Amino acid sequence: MRSLFFLFLLVLTLSVSCKHKDNKPGSRSIDKNTLIEVNKILLEKDKKQVEDYIRRRNWEMQESPLGFWYFIVDEKEGSKVKKGDMVTLQYTESLLDSTVCHSNVGAYPKTIKTGYSEITRGLDEGLYYLSEGDSAIFIIPPFLAYGLPGDGKIIPPRATIIYQVKVLDVKHSQ
Repeated sequence: MRSLFFLFLLVLTLSVSCKHKDNKPGSRSIDKNTLIEVNKILLEKDKKQVEDYIRRRNWEMQESPLGFWYFIVDEKEGSKVKKGDMVTLQYTESLLDSTVCHSNVGAYPKTIKTGYSEITRGLDEGLYYLSEGDSAIFIIPPFLAYGLPGDGKIIPPRATIIYQVKVLDVKHSQ
């Protein structure tokens, strides 16, 4: 009986508090412009963090128009990967602190269909810079990786991801 009373009290409290709206200046509501400004600050912070990481390693990377960094370690002749291609790759996915999150090196290669797979947008876009046999390093900021929540398992919230990728095979779409 006691637990039923507390359940009733909880439901009553939640229903009353959900109906209360405080739109006064200084209230906890956040307007669209504030969210845009916070997002700009976070993007700049991520960019600076990546630039510092690259500088400490003396890497010569290029920033893509989309906002990730790349360096093609070993470039072969051939046509670049396009949307809809079946790409077989070997990869290691790690955090900026060198923690390896996922890797299929020494295991089964991963085959994906570019533009239509479960991989992060940053990795998908990075593959378009590569041909069969190419190896590359991509640094993918959170907004192109696993975003605000992370993956809910290994990758923490707002994590920048480093991919070391080798394209083993490309089956071009028709």
